[in-house]
Amino acid sequence: MDTYLYWGDMKSSAQGKCWGNDMVNHSPTAQELLWDKWMCVEVMVKLNTPATANNGELRVWQDGKEVGHWGPGFPNGHWDADSWINNPNEAAFPGFKWRTDANLKINYIWIEFYDDKSPAGQDHYIKYANLVMAGKYIGPIKK
Repeated sequence: MDTYLYWGDMKSSAQGKCWGNDMVNHSPTAQELLWDKWMCVEVMVKLNTPATANNGELRVWQDGKEVGHWGPGFPNGHWDADSWINNPNEAAFPGFKWRTDANLKINYIWIEFYDDKSPAGQDHYIKYANLVMAGKYIGPIKK
């Protein structure tokens, strides 16, 4: 599982093209996707304040396990075109500048699924349930 982000300072390829940024690459906490199994995916976005700062954050959990957390000064790594690659021996992530105007708030969520690894003739799909927007971490629903 990975992220796919659009944001004002997103990185592009060497050819100047950009399709969105992915962040989980080589993350030591990355989780596998298991098909035909219920899972809980949670995403935290902390907006940058003030709007001129690069102090925004992104945090992702899968089934209650942190997949990644990116913010000002963490984790270490580098950009490879439009992909962030974690590497503890490299420079720190600068943080996100999600917005340039303090009046901009989170008012839209877009849930999307993309799979480029399905075997020929086989499709994968996702069924969504219990979509919640909250101000704090909730964790997986107990069965």
